[in-house]
Amino acid sequence: MPITLTATVEHFPIAGAFTISRGSKTTASVVTCRITDGELSGWGECVPYARYGESVESVLSAIETVRPLIEEDMTRTDLQTAMKAGAARNAVDCALWDLEAKRSGSSRCRARRNRWPDASDHRLHLVARRAGGDEGPGRETRPSGASQGESRNVRRHGAHSRRQERRAGEPHHSRRQ
Repeated sequence: MPITLTATVEHFPIAGAFTISRGSKTTASVVTCRITDGELSGWGECVPYARYGESVESVLSAIETVRPLIEEDMTRTDLQTAMKAGAARNAVDCALWDLEAKRSGSSRCRARRNRWPDASDHRLHLVARRAGGDEGPGRETRPSGASQGESRNVRRHGAHSRRQERRAGEPHHSRRQ
């Protein structure tokens, strides 16, 4: 079946007013993108922000510009170079993710997880667990030079403290010279 793309605008009233430093709004205008392969549909949406030079009309125009490419089965990777970052690309990208996930019989989250490494693969684990030995089973050991508090921070937050970022040989006082 041929792939089709449709983009529509929906307006949602806000109870009262949503106010921030740049102004107030009483309606949320949402651009919805639907990509269908005849059997399944992928959905994506976005909210154009005037702050970034976007309007509902400009987002619809940008989506219309890539319609022929999407209908020729453009990939998400190709989309990243075909469209500039912004609301329009977000809506189309989300619709493509959703359609791909439905085709594979999976959720978007699971489809993404299969494509990207888990965040824990990129963390530096400073706290090691020992299975036995003189420290006892399951006791934590710290890397050389790490204090007990630093190891606790790594366990708690998965991040380094400022002390661990210091270069070797740098003075231990807080003000750098």
